[in-house]
Amino acid sequence: MTISVFTEVLPVIFYLSSKKRIFIKGFGLIILLSTLYFINDVYSLYLLYYQHTSNFLFYNLSLLIETISLYYYFYLIIKSLFVRKILLFLSILFTVFWVFSFLKFGNRSYFSGCTNFENISILAIAIFYYYEQIIVISTAFIYAASTFWIVTAYFIYIAGIFFLYLYMPSFNSIEQKNYYDILNSICIIIRTVLLCVAVFIKPGLSKIEQIN
Repeated sequence: MTISVFTEVLPVIFYLSSKKRIFIKGFGLIILLSTLYFINDVYSLYLLYYQHTSNFLFYNLSLLIETISLYYYFYLIIKSLFVRKILLFLSILFTVFWVFSFLKFGNRSYFSGCTNFENISILAIAIFYYYEQIIVISTAFIYAASTFWIVTAYFIYIAGIFFLYLYMPSFNSIEQKNYYDILNSICIIIRTVLLCVAVFIKPGLSKIEQIN
């Protein structure tokens, strides 16, 4: 787990060392999320090993920020007006759901319901992104855009975590911790690698990266 946590800062380092990335639509938002992941996970490790307590409050806040940020990122890169309206609706709905969970559970537990809501919605939106780029817009070299690698990074990560949560109840508490630590770390590393690939994609290779 520790190794995967410290890999999360790599996209930030590469981004800051590459000034050309500033002009790519929404890329700065993804870098801010990577920074948030790193800070949150480092703080969680500190609480775990030195305070012997959980980081439910900051994880739940991170979940809210991540979900709304990803909705906004997809809002920037998706062309369909109908889907963009759905994203606005999902942002409001998720925020209300999160506030309800906070009022009900406080900082005593992780908001698994909000996590499932995020996972299902982001997976569906990512699939639509692929459909729009390949079928509707007929992008010949979709992999030549940094947006493709960013979407793929989150698609693989969230898909992996989502199926992990589905099978988690079938394991005992010790197996749950072991499987979660291993598979979550693998998914984090994959996401980090793909985000790093996105950093090194040259800007201007695809129309979807042009600024409105």
